[in-house]
Amino acid sequence: MATRSNICVKVGDVYRTVYCHYSGYLAYNGAILFEHYNSQELAEELIVFSY
Repeated sequence: MATRSNICVKVGDVYRTVYCHYSGYLAYNGAILFEHYNSQELAEELIVFSY
């Protein structure tokens, strides 16, 4: 069973979103985002590379 989530980043006036099918809970995805994508620039790179 999967814990689905969306990862959203506001870029200007637009929100970019990536769908995550597995491990979407805060203890996993939330911890990774907090530790490794904790700036606007890094978060935007995560979203851009996902498209």
